Amino acid sequence: MTLALRSIFELALNVSRMDDNMSTGALPKTVTDEQYSYGKLLQLARELAIELGMVHTFLHQAISCCKAAPEPEWINSAMVARMLGISPRTLANLRSKGIVKSYRLHGKLYYKTSEVRLLPGFKPG
Repeated sequence: MTLALRSIFELALNVSRMDDNMSTGALPKTVTDEQYSYGKLLQLARELAIELGMVHTFLHQAISCCKAAPEPEWINSAMVARMLGISPRTLANLRSKGIVKSYRLHGKLYYKTSEVRLLPGFKPG
């Protein structure tokens, strides 16, 4: 999305910087037949470039403000099962076979997120 918006913005800027004295013969026939003059089109292109710049700034600020929360270092069994797309019972079987390493804390089982990410079938989310 950012790349596409940047390309549109750059295109609008390039159009707005075109020489005002350029002959209308270089424009496509559909543009010269329309109600807008070349000068009006340049004015619209400049306005579009300004508005796209404001949209780009807004999106950049929104993205920087809304960065995803850091992923927890430890996750519980239900989250691991969901991330792997398996049932809690299957997770228990994998744990008993030593395929998935778990850690017990205050009587509950937890898993390191970094280790779960390396397991086959991991689906972020």
